[in-house]
Amino acid sequence: MNVGELINKLTEKLSECGICWQSVIGGRQDYLNLIKEIKPDENGNCCALLGVLNIRTKNNFIINEYGVQKNYRSWEIKLFAGIPSRLDIQFYNEVDPEKTDESKWVKYVYPIHCCIENLPTLLCDIHNCNNANQIEIVKFDKELKLNYLDINADGWLIDATFRQYDNS
Repeated sequence: MNVGELINKLTEKLSECGICWQSVIGGRQDYLNLIKEIKPDENGNCCALLGVLNIRTKNNFIINEYGVQKNYRSWEIKLFAGIPSRLDIQFYNEVDPEKTDESKWVKYVYPIHCCIENLPTLLCDIHNCNNANQIEIVKFDKELKLNYLDINADGWLIDATFRQYDNS
């Protein structure tokens, strides 16, 4: 599984949910701080980021009459899905209950949540979960992150594990 290619394809699919998306495949959390330019959408609004923070693989082996064979590889991927924001925007209604429509929750966090909720399904659409080199979604956890890193991004940390079976 080519994670870089997969993230780029997921970013294209995510853009169909009504938010502009940009992939950042940095491989380290602090590399998101190096982002020089985040492309705006056609209305001049900042695009959301789908950033790869870490990739870890684990191989599982079985012993049978043919010896030791690789059974599957687990891909543990940490992502961040969010958008650069500002520190002076209220989260929802804690400062001014009349301005919830301008809050981080309404403008960024909840719309991003709605888009990424379908990531496991989009993965199967892209990678064909039923083919010979089957991909299985083992874990897909999200955690809210506000004012994340130097870009003060608001969004979700995603901890996902995909299992790729070796059917060769």
